[in-house]
Amino acid sequence: MELLSIIGILVGLAVLICFAWKGWSMYVCGFSATFVVMIFSRMNIMETLMGPFMTKFAGFISSYILLFMVTTLFAKILGDSGAAKVIAVKMAALARKAPKKYQGFVAIMLFAIIEMLLTYGGINAFVIVFVMAALGREIFREMDLPWDLYMAASWASSSS
Repeated sequence: MELLSIIGILVGLAVLICFAWKGWSMYVCGFSATFVVMIFSRMNIMETLMGPFMTKFAGFISSYILLFMVTTLFAKILGDSGAAKVIAVKMAALARKAPKKYQGFVAIMLFAIIEMLLTYGGINAFVIVFVMAALGREIFREMDLPWDLYMAASWASSSS
């Protein structure tokens, strides 16, 4: 691998992180980083996008589309039915039993423990992401925690 390609990968990663940090759509972030890597690697952009990239992307989507649809629907039902709110209120009540300065930490840890148990219980990570996002939104709102902490709690508890 050529040095310029390695630099392109690093610059592409930096572009991805910077755009994501600014709150841009992940589609824009991903394609921008992809273009940076392709340019630094001197790849033909159209050939690369229509060839290996599109083949792998289409395969991924066709493999997981049903799973994405069902879990998104379940998460939506969880949110609309009020079940997520009930779970969040119960978890917030548990967290509020801790000393005042540790309540936010306890709430995040309870959230992480639930996600960790689901992950190690064998539930697919795609299912957990959608369901826990619905729960997490309510828990973080109930405890008045910044939503930015959600990804930290989610990533730390589901990575194995």
